[in-house]
Amino acid sequence: MAVSNYHEPYFNIDRENNRIDLSGRSTIEYAYNHYMGIIEKVKEYIKEKPEKVDIHVKLDYFNTTSSKCILDLFKTFREISMLKHNITIYWYYEEDDEDIKEAGMDYSEILTYIKFEFVEF
Repeated sequence: MAVSNYHEPYFNIDRENNRIDLSGRSTIEYAYNHYMGIIEKVKEYIKEKPEKVDIHVKLDYFNTTSSKCILDLFKTFREISMLKHNITIYWYYEEDDEDIKEAGMDYSEILTYIKFEFVEF
């Protein structure tokens, strides 16, 4: 049996607590299709008009293709925040993982109207 080297990240919308989780590894071969599905779910959720949404991102690795798709997802959050929704992205990174920390910092510099909180663990 062949083992796939591609990983889809865990994604969940917790409507009761107005929380979105994205975690794990993202090395999907066709990341665009996967993330477009996530973006559509987020757009549907936002139609419920939550006042506040906390987004917890705890990725331990993502490839270049996934990086672009994650940026597209974050741009969706930016559009939502401009509609007066209070959105905070909590970006988790391991103490010694400078690459993941810097990726989060890069996203925070690109995206305006979104509050980023960096959480070291």
